[in-house]
Amino acid sequence: MNHHFFRADALSRRAVPMGAIAALHFLVAYLLLTALVQPAGPPAPPVLTGRFLPEQANPPPQPPPDIRIPERHGPIEAPPVDDAVSSPPDPTTQALPAESAVDADGVRADAAPLPIRQVGSNVLPNSADYYPPTLIREHVQGATSLRVCVDAQGVRQGEAVIEQTAGNELLDRAALQMARHGRYARAMQGDRPVGNCYRFRITFRIPG
Repeated sequence: MNHHFFRADALSRRAVPMGAIAALHFLVAYLLLTALVQPAGPPAPPVLTGRFLPEQANPPPQPPPDIRIPERHGPIEAPPVDDAVSSPPDPTTQALPAESAVDADGVRADAAPLPIRQVGSNVLPNSADYYPPTLIREHVQGATSLRVCVDAQGVRQGEAVIEQTAGNELLDRAALQMARHGRYARAMQGDRPVGNCYRFRITFRIPG
């Protein structure tokens, strides 16, 4: 009975220092683990360095360019142009002064342009043949002014242009129809054929 009592007492006295040693090992291991798993602190901010640049002097302002405007010696005037005159045989068709067509080839550097002269005559049909019968019965009269342009061969170019109406559409149409069937003179500037324009006043009047 005493033998077992002494044995249990010896075991209890050994267990106390062994437990203390185990607790000490556990504490050391815990401290090591907590030291290893500590989060890393924020990175140190970068070190900024700078330097001062020397100031650059502004260049002196440049003077404005010297712009000279050439002087004009008197006004520039267009050279005079002579007009051609048409002479139709119909007494009721009056030819007005014609426009002159001046080409650059006919202008000399040392002289005024050569005058344009008419070669031949302008021939228009008789206005009585184109007078609308209804207007004759109604005693409607009037006159239409036209402009007709021709090429260097005297061929009409396009339709005639009404410059002044007779005040009646039928009379204006009759005047245009007459212009379509007319024959026109050629024009010369020096020795060279040129185009030209002629003006006509076509009158529709009831004979009395």
